[in-house]
Amino acid sequence: MLNSRNGNKGQGEGRAVSVSRDGGKTFDGFYVDPALIEPGCQGSILYHSMNAETGKANIVFSNPADGQERVKGTVKLSVDDGKTRTKHFRYSEPAPRYSGYSDMAVFGNGDIAVLYEKGDRYTKKERYKGIGFRSISFSDIKRSE
Repeated sequence: MLNSRNGNKGQGEGRAVSVSRDGGKTFDGFYVDPALIEPGCQGSILYHSMNAETGKANIVFSNPADGQERVKGTVKLSVDDGKTRTKHFRYSEPAPRYSGYSDMAVFGNGDIAVLYEKGDRYTKKERYKGIGFRSISFSDIKRSE
């Protein structure tokens, strides 16, 4: 699964998604996922594990979950190979705190590490003041709304 900014808003609001069925050699077009709102920012997608209940992949997605600004840094969990995301866990501080580009990794115990840009949203210089890091329990993500 490839996930990117939607540079063509004529296709709808949300991120552009494309799926490969041959390990990434080819991709079958793309669709816009309106559940993945974004302000035009990099996002991160991560295969976590197989879900014993659904028999499909647990996929975690991270980005600023706001349609206008790089705020509300959030991870979203899919338990059905990325088709839907029913769980949302906010890792950043609330606005006016800025949360930009992010990246994720899985710890050996299954928890998620999120590294992200953080700062204040008032000026460009203040937006890039620092780097945030959160360790999030996978069970907390599964229990979130």
